[in-house]
Amino acid sequence: MKSKMIILLCIISIILFSSCNEQIFESTDEGVTIAMNKAKTGGIQSVRLNVISENTIQVLASASGEFSTRKSLSVIEVGSEPVDFNVIQNANEIRLSTTSLVVKVNTQKGTIDFFDSDQHSLLKENNRFMEYVDAPLDKYYNIEQQFELSEDEAIYGLGQINNGILNYRGHKALLMQTNHNAVNPFILSTRGYGILWDNYSETQFDNETDINTMVIRSEVADEINYYFIYGEENDDIIAEYRNLTGNAPLYGKWAYGYWQSKERYESQDQILSAAREYRKRKIPIDNIIQDWEYWGEHGWNAMIFDNKYFPEPDEMIEEIHDLNYHYMITIWPGSDKKTDIYKEIKQAGYAYDDIVADGGFICDMFSEECGDIFWSHMKKNLFDKGLDAWWLDGTEPAVNNEFYPYCIKHELINNGVKNSLGTFRRYLNPYSLVESGHIYRNQRAVTDQKRVFMLSRSGFTGQQRYGAATWSGDINSTWEVLQYQVPAGLNFCMSGLPYWTSDIGGFFAEEFLPEGAPREYIDEGYKELYVRWFQYGAFCPLFRSHGTFYPREVWRFGEPGSWPYDALLKANNLRYRLFPYIYSMAWRVTNEGYTIMRSLPFVFPEDEGTHKITDQFMFGDAFLVNPVLKSVFGKDFKPEPIPSSHFFNPEGEAGMLKVESILMEEAEEKEQDESFMKDAVSASDHPGNWIEWGECFAMGCNRVSGQILTKEAGSYELYLNKFGGDVILSPFNVEVSLEELESGEKASMDNLKANTKYKIAIEYCAEGDFNEFYWITPDQGINAPENKAIQTLYLPNDNTWVDFWTGKSTEGGREITVPAPIDKIPLYVKAGSIVPMGPFIQYSDEKPADPIQLRIYTGADAEFELYEDENDSYNYEKGIYATIRISWNEEKQKLIIDQRKGDFPGMLKQRTFHIVWVSENHGTGVGITSKPDRIISYTGEKIEVFKD
Repeated sequence: MKSKMIILLCIISIILFSSCNEQIFESTDEGVTIAMNKAKTGGIQSVRLNVISENTIQVLASASGEFSTRKSLSVIEVGSEPVDFNVIQNANEIRLSTTSLVVKVNTQKGTIDFFDSDQHSLLKENNRFMEYVDAPLDKYYNIEQQFELSEDEAIYGLGQINNGILNYRGHKALLMQTNHNAVNPFILSTRGYGILWDNYSETQFDNETDINTMVIRSEVADEINYYFIYGEENDDIIAEYRNLTGNAPLYGKWAYGYWQSKERYESQDQILSAAREYRKRKIPIDNIIQDWEYWGEHGWNAMIFDNKYFPEPDEMIEEIHDLNYHYMITIWPGSDKKTDIYKEIKQAGYAYDDIVADGGFICDMFSEECGDIFWSHMKKNLFDKGLDAWWLDGTEPAVNNEFYPYCIKHELINNGVKNSLGTFRRYLNPYSLVESGHIYRNQRAVTDQKRVFMLSRSGFTGQQRYGAATWSGDINSTWEVLQYQVPAGLNFCMSGLPYWTSDIGGFFAEEFLPEGAPREYIDEGYKELYVRWFQYGAFCPLFRSHGTFYPREVWRFGEPGSWPYDALLKANNLRYRLFPYIYSMAWRVTNEGYTIMRSLPFVFPEDEGTHKITDQFMFGDAFLVNPVLKSVFGKDFKPEPIPSSHFFNPEGEAGMLKVESILMEEAEEKEQDESFMKDAVSASDHPGNWIEWGECFAMGCNRVSGQILTKEAGSYELYLNKFGGDVILSPFNVEVSLEELESGEKASMDNLKANTKYKIAIEYCAEGDFNEFYWITPDQGINAPENKAIQTLYLPNDNTWVDFWTGKSTEGGREITVPAPIDKIPLYVKAGSIVPMGPFIQYSDEKPADPIQLRIYTGADAEFELYEDENDSYNYEKGIYATIRISWNEEKQKLIIDQRKGDFPGMLKQRTFHIVWVSENHGTGVGITSKPDRIISYTGEKIEVFKD
């Protein structure tokens, strides 16, 4: 049980004694509950603090005075370990303290201040609001919590939102699942804290309205419920988040290798031909993936191979395994009504026939029975045949139209359908969480000899505990989208979800396909984009190529000796040579709550020069990665969102344009509907939980009118940004009319005045009603650097950095400019790093990692723990694995390889380490250093090696 100490400090005076008596205060072994005067607290009647650990406090605020007994979907059972805490009460404050935290509750206002143990302020609550709603299917509160931010604070997290934003300070975000946005209501601050907002409904984050106030609103709640997490390091905060929501299991070693996918392998012959060709060419690969429609005439998501195109699926899977591949297959939450899975789920009462979804219906994944039925078909038709991994597509869930948040909300909510736990209005975001939970639970019950792996299009709080990774959805193949992927993935990982990837090359590549060109043709511009994306993907936690329009196998881009082929092979070989480094990091994810893909402010929060860097990150503790995100043939700058301060409606009121639904000749005729009248430019500007927007159509035509304020004088380009920060049409494919407000004269986009208001009118048709507007200003164009194969990057301060390709050292705290030829991206290693590199291999477990080249980057003390196990079973949970701690003592110039700990079947009892102290032109690049500085035979006993 948790222990507590309560000290009541009521000074004996009439005033203070009266104040103490007004306060109803109850302490338990879990924390403290405080009754409030709701007339002074904005309607809040009770506040509860639950002590989860020395570093984590759960905050609950209730308008009714009662607290919900609903079980959290995201937070697992917590608080079982004893935690000492003290509670002190005086006239206007109740103070709860642990060894790490001090939490002060203002008993008059009900607001809370958080401090570390040295009384340094971390975060302060401002106001909170709860508005009761008595809806036909549910009774709930609209909730809002406000926090006061410090001046120099940066804010990260919120999951994966494809909007190009890394630091959310001064921004807003809509937290709703879509094809391109996998949201997680978790916030990480450079002040040393995190906030987990435990809510599943539509949620808004807003720091744009008032940059000093961070606001979180949710549409449906019983109470305000969040967890405040403190940590001296950001890794500590993420580890605590995982303690709350579940640790991430270790994937099979193969999952960290290269995956080949495309839309799609249409037959058994096609997929086997690709698999054989990779082995013939000796291109490293571990996983080959089957996309949709393998079910053919059996119906959407029947989970059965159509014998017309896959005549011998058992033999096909056997050959794939004999070629040392793992085989992943796509699964959808919806199935055709003629399938056996639909009939069984329908009979059990879990089919949502009134919801328009991909495949015809979706399963009530909020039901354990429905999840069990769903798995039974996966097992019988696929898992028992030898399928190794699951690609969970459409997990938002995919309804009409899953690219737009309010389309999903409309389809799930407005038809009045409830799931097994309640309304979809309440449970809008966690569909992928419960779906992956059923699959993980059921597969673990079948066997512990094959680790569960799932790749889901959505992710939510706690999903990491089910072995479910996330990718960024069906994105477009543009440089702008590639630029957005980096901050999207970094924020996803800073939200506590460790495994993320994107479609290398982008999914929709039609922009590069000339009209009339055969599918075999690949544009040179797309080859450049694909190579750069592939190089970036090699340093993501997971490494997967996928997309449509163009085939994606490596040899499709050229033959050996061509620049695309050689560049792709170099990046792939580097990924595989780093397997000892990568797999050891993966163990840290499972064992320590570690994060592999690490933003610079995550690692260097006190270096303010890192806070807005969106195109660099750390890969583990050693590598600083600077992917090339611009073309040498095109523009190297991207459109930016037009600030709301530059928008005005037709009447001149600030902050909005007027958006109307219209009929155009090319659009399908339908009646005008006043519900299509909107006063917001985008879904992110819409208040969401206060007003329902009208019906959501997949195709609509709109007229935008109002006024726009320019910045500097010169030429402007306006962009329509669809899909919530992903697809940019450049420029508008319809006419934009401008008129100078003062003179009434028509204006050209090529010659606008500075700081001038213009009337604007735009008519366009696009998929979805909800769009955003971006621009490229004259200043962006003028100041854009020349398009050369060079990169400017920032080296964080207080460190020395070593160029991976040359071995040359550079002091940090500065920007540098380096070459970036097509076969390389800027890649630096932090001085004080140990990087183990294995031999060249064709797949992850082709042979033991021997010899291992230990590259020692001197200049500071360093440490690395090499992890190895059986590669694909859960025996590691029983302690069946081995570790070797390797350290470098800079002062003594000594390398220590400690005694091996642990054992497992098949472990290499004797191995060889090639020691390389990296210097200029020595121990560099992808290749094996031909003359190591030392060669060490290691049998598991401690060895010390001096440099000189």
